[in-house]
Amino acid sequence: MSNGSRSAHYDALKAELGTIFKNYTVRQLEDILLPAGIPIGEIHDMGTVFADPQVTALQQVLTIPHPKAGELRVVGAPYVFSETPATVRHHPPLLGEQTDELLAEFGFTAAQIESFRASGVLG
Repeated sequence: MSNGSRSAHYDALKAELGTIFKNYTVRQLEDILLPAGIPIGEIHDMGTVFADPQVTALQQVLTIPHPKAGELRVVGAPYVFSETPATVRHHPPLLGEQTDELLAEFGFTAAQIESFRASGVLG
C-alpha cells in the first residue's frame, strides 16, 4: 500500500485500526509487529516525556524563558557530548518570528520579502 493510498483512505483506515489496536497495549503490539518487520513506536505526550525516568536521569528537562508562555519546560538535546555539550539557546519560534531571517538566508532581499508580505504570500 502506498502513502498516497493510505492518505486517500485515512479516515477508514484509522477507524479500522483503532478497533483492533484498542484491544492491545503498546508493548503487546510491539511484540507482535516488530518481529513481523512492521515498524512501531509509542508516541508520547510531553507529560509522559517529562516523567520518563531516563529523561530525568539524564537531566534533560530544561526550563527556558518564552516571550508568550513565560517559563517553558522543554526536553534537551537527545545526545550528550562531554567535550562539546549541546545547549538550548532559544525558545521555540513563534509563528513567523524567523520568516524574514530565513528568507534572507535563502537570498531574498528585504524588498522581495516585503513584496511577498504585501501580496499575501506571507502572513
